[in-house]
Amino acid sequence: MAETSDGVVGFVSAGGEGHWTCETDAYIGELVVSTSSERQGVATALVAAVEQWAADQGYRRLTLETGAANEGATEFYAALGYQMEQVVLSKAIPAPSPL
Repeated sequence: MAETSDGVVGFVSAGGEGHWTCETDAYIGELVVSTSSERQGVATALVAAVEQWAADQGYRRLTLETGAANEGATEFYAALGYQMEQVVLSKAIPAPSPL
């Protein structure tokens, strides 16, 4: 959690998750920064804290997911050295028409 005198300005959650290589990776589940604290290094500090935690726990990889359309997030993580590993595709299926 990131706090200032104004209160909580950011939050990150992390844990372990299975990877397709059959190893268990550290995984960032959520990373949230208040709009008033964006672009002030809060997210970078939170990710660095998780990276340190992951290293201390003996994890060899840290993974996360974000939406492909979330260009701000993908650019942020790329700047920190994260690389795209897999692509998940989805399609909305319309509800069946009433008879």
